[in-house]
Amino acid sequence: MPVARWRRVDMNWFENLFGFKEATHCVTQSRFFEHRLQDGAILLESKVNGRQFHVGRFTIPTLSSLRAEYEAKLEASKANNAFSHSGSLTLSNIVADVRDLHRDSFNWGAVFQVASQFNCLEMPDMSLTPEDGITNYITDPTQGPACAMECAPGTLYRNYFVNVGSDGGLIDTATTDLFELGQRANHQIDCLNHMESKLDNSTNHYWHLRNGYVLPNDPTSLARLSHRLESLPAEALAAVRDSLAVGVQWDTEVSSVESREQRVCQVYCAAAPVAYASGTTTAQWEKFARLVLNGCYESTLLVGALKALEGGKRERVYLTLVGGGVFGNEEEWIVDAIKDSIIRLDLEFGPYIPLDVYIVHHSFTLVLGFTMLLIVFFQLLICVIVTGKRGGKTTTTLAPPVPTTRTTTSTTTPVIVDTKPQTDPDEEEDPVDDLDEEDDPVDDLDEEEDPADDFDEEEDPADDLEEEEDPVDDFDVEAASPSDWFEELFGFRERGASRFDDPYVSVYQNMKLVRPGQYSFGMEMVSRISGERFQVGSFEMPTLKDLRQSTPINYGLRARRQTVQVQNIIADVKDLHRDRSNEGAVFQVASQTNFLEMTSPLGVPEDGITGYMHDHTQGPACAMECAAGTLYRNYFVKVLENKTAAGVMDDDTVKNLGQKGDRQLDALEGLARALRDPQDKGYWLTRNGYAIPTDPSTFKELAGRLRRMSPSEVDNLRASIAVGVQADTQVTTIKDRLQTVTQVYCFALPVAYVHGIAQSDWEPLATLVLDSIYESTLLVAEQVARRHGGAKVYLTLVGGGVFGNKEKWIVDAIEKAVMKVAKVNFRRRHLDIYIVHYHTVPTAFEDLASRLNTKLSL
Repeated sequence: MPVARWRRVDMNWFENLFGFKEATHCVTQSRFFEHRLQDGAILLESKVNGRQFHVGRFTIPTLSSLRAEYEAKLEASKANNAFSHSGSLTLSNIVADVRDLHRDSFNWGAVFQVASQFNCLEMPDMSLTPEDGITNYITDPTQGPACAMECAPGTLYRNYFVNVGSDGGLIDTATTDLFELGQRANHQIDCLNHMESKLDNSTNHYWHLRNGYVLPNDPTSLARLSHRLESLPAEALAAVRDSLAVGVQWDTEVSSVESREQRVCQVYCAAAPVAYASGTTTAQWEKFARLVLNGCYESTLLVGALKALEGGKRERVYLTLVGGGVFGNEEEWIVDAIKDSIIRLDLEFGPYIPLDVYIVHHSFTLVLGFTMLLIVFFQLLICVIVTGKRGGKTTTTLAPPVPTTRTTTSTTTPVIVDTKPQTDPDEEEDPVDDLDEEDDPVDDLDEEEDPADDFDEEEDPADDLEEEEDPVDDFDVEAASPSDWFEELFGFRERGASRFDDPYVSVYQNMKLVRPGQYSFGMEMVSRISGERFQVGSFEMPTLKDLRQSTPINYGLRARRQTVQVQNIIADVKDLHRDRSNEGAVFQVASQTNFLEMTSPLGVPEDGITGYMHDHTQGPACAMECAAGTLYRNYFVKVLENKTAAGVMDDDTVKNLGQKGDRQLDALEGLARALRDPQDKGYWLTRNGYAIPTDPSTFKELAGRLRRMSPSEVDNLRASIAVGVQADTQVTTIKDRLQTVTQVYCFALPVAYVHGIAQSDWEPLATLVLDSIYESTLLVAEQVARRHGGAKVYLTLVGGGVFGNKEKWIVDAIEKAVMKVAKVNFRRRHLDIYIVHYHTVPTAFEDLASRLNTKLSL
């Protein structure tokens, strides 16, 4: 059984710092001089012990105001070449005590996200009010109070000296009336006040605030709120999210450091108290809770970006799991919020987000699962840094170590390092045992009210570090992750012996590509390690025009009854690939314009394909089922100047083969050329397979231009779009026989990934793409049917889900494609069309199948 551990609590900390015991509001306020400096910062001076404390500035900006401020300042400073080349955002997980991070001199000026309430205070219980003061924060061992106490002068200011308006916002006008200053039970900051206005909460009565906690007004409130949010169009929902405010304590003193001056920036964020409201369910909270999480994470990152812009250097941002633990927000919501925030900023500002972002965890037990979840969404290499205490000296147990002096880093790609704790050769003790010392930073998190308890109701996960068979002893990112499928299949690691190895060198050394012979069905690969052969098949990038020209049309004649059938099925696409009856079948794959599986625009081909195992969506699953073909598209395809693929290699070397960050296939290149006007206006930029609009106004102009075109002009554009066809490629997950299929790699526009563009402005181009890729897929299937007397084709909902393409767009595209391809001569050939769903079949697709089968049977 874990042994309970108790922290020593110093209830005199307030008196030791400020010179007197905390008293009533008026008494506490009267014992300080408040000085306002020229830059707007606040300086508090204790009348009792004479100490001065740099509070800094305190603001409550909304997400929209932070974004606008950063955009304006960025435009004004782009002449600063040093900043312009500071690189993009990096992301790491770290295990550390947030108090040590505040005190580290290397973190001077760093940004710390603080888990708080919507009044920017740290009420551990919703019955407590600002009148209860801040001394008792020491009894709450969670992250928020720990951060608040590290910068106690700022916390004192927010409780006793802020000038709060009747709407919960701040009043800039100075006042000498102490009775008007500070927060009280009936007079508190409200970071939701703008969101309340957007949703007309005063009339709809969705929620009320109680000492910083947002609570539903009645049993129907959350259901009504969720319905309201679900009914909003994307741009309106984004506006609600952007109205969330956070509390920012700029350039505030770390008062726990007495030997020198130390300042940081703290961003006070709150989440929905999902587990606190009895009678409510997690599902009822989800829509609103996710909206709040997205707002607070993006706001925190923008504060960091503003700091970086101000300092002309990269900035460190330390995130926490806001709303996790006892608050009951699902871990998946938090992961999604971090992911979505980073992607939105990357799409909007690209390389001008020079931040090193660290997600802080307090134990290995928690970081393992969270790291794996993050990898699902980011093809980034996660660096896990472990800090601990040994004899009172902070140490770093991994290489490369965290610098102990302030330096400017230009690292743009985080590297994954060996995360197995290193043992001192002169010691026999497990280094994890150091976490059990008297000064263990994790001790502070093992109290009865530890938020981590929510992960294990009976036993604190940190206590597992004391067991005889410590799971952390053998901790290694690779050991903790699923088996290395790439090595098992091909006989070697994609990155070689070291994580720092170039994967291209490793692949080219260990795999041999064999050109197609006279009787072969396409290219083959041979592993130089295992000797095993893999059938790659052939890879081409036909446009819809190419496929139409190579397919005989029936010139208005109807297909024979029942030769084309449409069905909805619920299935796992991996099982479908392996099904013996699907030999030669055609699978539509949800991919990107480069026919690889980047989970975000941040991913590049240099990240390799091993990480596909962490993304459980349809595209990566299909790509891994036919891994030899995927390996070919990443490492061996020859990319021509027009961003199309050469059918066969024209030399025996690997020079200039494969896709890389600056050399990729692009299925939209033909459309881009067709739309380009004499002024060479580009409507979008293709970034690692994602088509990102260059400017909202330009994209709106494109929407209008497409709407004004005649049907034939639109169809000519549609015909210029390409798909990737990996024909007769081996299903490499089948070991006992050779089975081949044809995969059609398709893409859709990332509607939900880009801020500031109305869905109506996306629609003309998005539907153009969907119409093209579904018709192309069915024409590929028709060609297969022509060779074999019939074919099965499995369609997926390309562009659905997180990509944000409307269900109606997808339904319409499938219907149009089926009816067009039905004109092809199927008199002696059957084409069975299956629309694959994972859990349930939406009503719209049931109706679609019924409607199509009725038309096709006439």
